[in-house]
Amino acid sequence: MALARQRPGLRLLVAGPGDRAELFDGIPADLHDRVEFLGLVSEADKARMLRSVDIYVAPNTGGESFGMILTEAMAAGAAIVASDLDAFRRQQKGDGPKLTVTPVPRSVTSTVISCKPSQFGFGIARATRF
Repeated sequence: MALARQRPGLRLLVAGPGDRAELFDGIPADLHDRVEFLGLVSEADKARMLRSVDIYVAPNTGGESFGMILTEAMAAGAAIVASDLDAFRRQQKGDGPKLTVTPVPRSVTSTVISCKPSQFGFGIARATRF
């Protein structure tokens, strides 16, 4: 919530399984209009969603074998803030801009705040390596 207060134009899209009511229970009422719960999305809707964001946050806690969603987000041009998982760290190898990997959830807010506009859009060049 601190991030939303610091960035008045921030919009949060939440995609994936979960309970909408539970999500909104944890968000102050004055911020509800800035949050959109998408639920499970089709591949086409996922691609549109990824193209619409500046930063893709992947707060995964496990279960990722490769981190394909990060490659998809990079291909869409998004900067990445991701959990410190083996699969996500492997995405950082090689030349070019590095993904921002952060412990979740403690420093997600500070990492997103520190993202500079120059980091947005670098994903396309990185994704072409895959």
